[in-house]
Amino acid sequence: MKKGFTLIEIMIAVGIFGFLSLSMANLFYGQVKKVGYLEDLFEKEKINREVVALLKSTSSCNAALLGVMVHNSTPPKMSL
Repeated sequence: MKKGFTLIEIMIAVGIFGFLSLSMANLFYGQVKKVGYLEDLFEKEKINREVVALLKSTSSCNAALLGVMVHNSTPPKMSL
């Protein structure tokens, strides 16, 4: 009757566990990069929509022609 594991069995198990751990870490890192890319893309799109809305607004155009400063009504986003 055999008790315990041999050294080669333990080494194979550790190797498989290490490979799976690296694969999961790589997958997680890729997801974090993708989320950062998408956040930047959405921020650019938001700015683009705000600029288009300002350009389409007759009150903003009239104020610009009169030399009046047009302020954005939304407060800036704070990031830590």
